[in-house]
Amino acid sequence: MSANGVKSNGTGYQQTKILAEEYLKSTNLDYTIFRPSLVFGDPRVNDIQEFCTQLKKDMLNLPFPSPNFFPGLNPF
Repeated sequence: MSANGVKSNGTGYQQTKILAEEYLKSTNLDYTIFRPSLVFGDPRVNDIQEFCTQLKKDMLNLPFPSPNFFPGLNPF
């Protein structure tokens, strides 16, 4: 798994992700590179509050309709 927006001249974290991607591409293995936009930290530190805050900011307050991932009416 990589990270969204990684670049070779980015942070140390981003550089490790790019190096891993480049190494993987140089092998003869079949691969898929995932670059998720949201990855939250240590689950032992109550990151659920951070997740919910971010969800409200980014998804529930969108100025346009958000996708409906379940059957029925959208409760938002």
